Amino acid sequence: MKKSSSSTSRKQTKPKVRKEYLKNISGGRGRGVFIPEDLPDPDALRRIVDEHFKRQ
Repeated sequence: MKKSSSSTSRKQTKPKVRKEYLKNISGGRGRGVFIPEDLPDPDALRRIVDEHFKRQ
């Protein structure tokens, strides 16, 4: 994966991806997870989610 092209394509799909992640993570139980506006790569996202659920 080329870094430069992936960041450009991510910029276009960001809102949709972010909405999907928030939907999946919160699962309608009212426990939202803060995801930075500037979406990190999937590994970083997973780390954010893991930390969030460890704190619960």
